[in-house]
Amino acid sequence: LHQDQDLDSDSNNLVSSEDENYLYLEHDSDSNSDSNSDSCLVGTLLGENLFLCDSDEVKVFNVTSTPVEVQKLPLVPRDWQVCGSKLLIGADNSWMIYEMEKDQYHKIFEAKQEIFSP
Repeated sequence: LHQDQDLDSDSNNLVSSEDENYLYLEHDSDSNSDSNSDSCLVGTLLGENLFLCDSDEVKVFNVTSTPVEVQKLPLVPRDWQVCGSKLLIGADNSWMIYEMEKDQYHKIFEAKQEIFSP
């Protein structure tokens, strides 16, 4: 699967858009992925950390020198954003907030869908 690929092997596919904070990594066209999955990997660079959002996880890389993966969050995120030391992730039926502590994210809050249902 493409998730185990080296970041180095994808470096040639890196395309920077007008906004320097967003990078789009294209998947290999021959990888057999679900038809409804996104065709590209979306990343956000914030401070020393690079967040890469794949179809089933968010990977956190420290990019002070050579990119080193520091954490892998096994999730199926629909929407996610970084705000200061916190990472907000919206999955299929819940929202989760992680907080950075000693270079690792720890879940500090989770809101299940039942909270919003009548």
